[in-house]
Amino acid sequence: INSTFKALDANHDGKLSLEEIQNFLKRVKPEYDLDYAAQIFNEIDTSGNGFIDYTEWIAATIDKKKLLNERNLRTAFDAFDQDKSGAISKDNLKTVFGQGKNVPEDV
Repeated sequence: INSTFKALDANHDGKLSLEEIQNFLKRVKPEYDLDYAAQIFNEIDTSGNGFIDYTEWIAATIDKKKLLNERNLRTAFDAFDQDKSGAISKDNLKTVFGQGKNVPEDV
């Protein structure tokens, strides 16, 4: 993921411009629809600043199916289900998010 980002980042400024993406596509896949590339670019550029930064790149390239498998979801659930009741309660959330802090009762 990192090496691909760096390869696309022609001017090495740590972000990808639409022009960099389109120039790359012209070289490696000249028949690719550049208007469609611009549409995809705009979907990945979630900050709307006209560039794809590394965080946006990572978010767009992670295989969400691998990330959201049963084991990972169970691990995340168990981290919140502090009392092992099989449910995530308000108290569980207070415990996890408020560790070492005074959390108001109305939270």
